[in-house]
Amino acid sequence: MAGTIKIDTIQSELTTPTVFKNSNGTEIGQLCKAWLQVGGGASTTAGTAAGSFNISSVTVNGTGDQTANFTTSVASSAFSGLTRGDFFSSTSTASHGVAGSQTGYYQTTSFRYGHQQYNSYCTFTYMSIAIFR
Repeated sequence: MAGTIKIDTIQSELTTPTVFKNSNGTEIGQLCKAWLQVGGGASTTAGTAAGSFNISSVTVNGTGDQTANFTTSVASSAFSGLTRGDFFSSTSTASHGVAGSQTGYYQTTSFRYGHQQYNSYCTFTYMSIAIFR
């Protein structure tokens, strides 16, 4: 059957996330588990969320090093944490967001991420993360 469905709300009766499957019943995707934008334009290390979904709080571990704490835990620590960071100054725009690769950075209850410029953690103007599993 082909067609278009228009609906305002989809609500699962299960405690697990909604799963999308093809016509054979094979899983082909899920929705974003969590997302966060920190900073909002002013260079910051305060961990202030400009917008988020499924993030209860942000813990500042140090300059440019933060942990996003999930409101609802993910099923496994085997997830993808995508990061994007920007730092703007009068002398440089070279920077990037990084996902921690050390043991403990990917937890079912949190995701540790940071912002580096020239291989050193630093303050950032914007930092965004998205979590998929």
